[in-house]
Amino acid sequence: MKYTVETFGRLCHYQFSNINELDVNNIEIRELDCFEVEQNYLLDKCNLENQKISLDHEIRLEIIDESNVKVIEFNIDNIDGNIEDFITFFPQPQQNKKYENCLGSINYYIGGGPIFQFETNENLKIEDFSFSMIVFDLDDDEITLMDELYFKKIKLKNIDMGDSRGKNGFVKIWKKNGEVLQIL
Repeated sequence: MKYTVETFGRLCHYQFSNINELDVNNIEIRELDCFEVEQNYLLDKCNLENQKISLDHEIRLEIIDESNVKVIEFNIDNIDGNIEDFITFFPQPQQNKKYENCLGSINYYIGGGPIFQFETNENLKIEDFSFSMIVFDLDDDEITLMDELYFKKIKLKNIDMGDSRGKNGFVKIWKKNGEVLQIL
C-alpha cells in the first residue's frame, strides 16, 4: 500500500554562499538591506540551499493511506531516539575552509513541511520511523533541522512541500577575520 507522510511545524528555508572580500566591502559601504543582499548575492548563487523542518519546535507527522484516510498521527518526539545520522554545518570561515566569507540567510515559516511517500505491505508502527538531522552551528545559536525521514531505515522520497505562512529570519555575513555582520 502507498502512504503519504505530511509534516507540520516550523519550516526553515536556508541559503549559504561563499562571497569574497570585495563583495563584503560592497555590502557594508552601500549599506544594503536584507532584500538587496538576498537578490544580489544569494539568488541563484547559493552553494547550500534547502527547506527543512525545525526540530527546535514541535513537529507533527500524519500518515495517510492511498484512500486519503489518516492512519497514524504522532509527534517527532515519539521517535526522538531513532536518529540515523547528523551533519553539522559551520558558516564561520575559521571552521569551514570552503568559505572565504559566508553569507547566510535563514527564514522561518509556520505550517506544512516536507511531504514524503513510501510503499509497504507491513503494519505501520511509530517505532519503525527514524530521521537524520542537519545542525547549523552559528555564532550565537544552533539550529537543528530534520534532514531525511526513514521507515525501517529506508529513506523516504520527498515529493512536495506543504503550505506555510508567515516569515521571520535574518541575514548575516560570517567574515574570515572572525567578525559577524548582521544585515538589517
